[in-house]
Amino acid sequence: MGPLDINDLVRITAVADHGGFTRAARALGMTQPALTRSIAAAERTVGGPLFLRRRPRAEPTALCRMILAEAPEIIARMQDLHRRVVHVRGGSGEELAVASGPFPLESLVLPAVAALRRAHPRVRVRLETLPWPEALAQLRAQRFDLAILTAGAVLGAKDLVVEPLQPLPLVFAHRRDHPLSRLARPSLARILSYPLVTTAQLLPTLHRALAEARGEASARPRADIPFPAVTVESTSAWLGLASISDSIALTTVAPVQRYVASGELTVLAVDRPWLTARHAIVHATGRPLSPAARDFLAEMRTASAGTGQARSGAHARLSP
Repeated sequence: MGPLDINDLVRITAVADHGGFTRAARALGMTQPALTRSIAAAERTVGGPLFLRRRPRAEPTALCRMILAEAPEIIARMQDLHRRVVHVRGGSGEELAVASGPFPLESLVLPAVAALRRAHPRVRVRLETLPWPEALAQLRAQRFDLAILTAGAVLGAKDLVVEPLQPLPLVFAHRRDHPLSRLARPSLARILSYPLVTTAQLLPTLHRALAEARGEASARPRADIPFPAVTVESTSAWLGLASISDSIALTTVAPVQRYVASGELTVLAVDRPWLTARHAIVHATGRPLSPAARDFLAEMRTASAGTGQARSGAHARLSP
């Protein structure tokens, strides 16, 4: 059987850092059984146990601690070697890894990535759309350089540098021939009586406000539908489903504009001060940012500054 490889070292380190298999698997983007099998294979390779399974924690053995003492340097050297190989083959070898939730993706992240590509054409950008708890775990596991996360989840975190961004106005969108289209100005309660499709990671305060408004409906077509009815971390999925069903999509302004322009969707004008998504751009304290990461951070600030318009202005731009 061959020696340990870099993936073994990354997974062993993750289990030790997170204190258990479940949290480490989530941070690595693996299933817990797959991570358990991987560690078991590594234990067969080294000929001894690496962790003592003591619920709810996994404690490193002496053999594991010896490996952990060397692993960070080996991982760093392998990553540096990879960058140099890529540089020889073409490109700078530098990669900027960014995690984002679906709300800020099209409004903030994509414009910032486009600007970054013009300034750093030889830098590879790895962009992943993730629910904020997973993005936060993977940022702490150093799988991302930066993450755009729900602000309330990370404010006050001492291991993170947190820079709040401008609130993003949220709007409701439905298909052109939806039953709501027959009403001049449907109430929020009436809108929310229909199936809502959005992210699974609504800020608790926003979820509570929406649920309370929904409860005010005097007549609901389907009072027993779950709330939200469909959750998925993709704006295109929200809007696509809204265009072919009675579902109402809760989204930011940027992704819905082309659907409104094509006549597939209509945006409902709802003015509530709390109807916003609040995010922050985050990176690890003490981890130096590359020039590309610093430039991306600057582009995110620029993109965020452009979203500070009043919500009424957002609705006006989307009016047919």
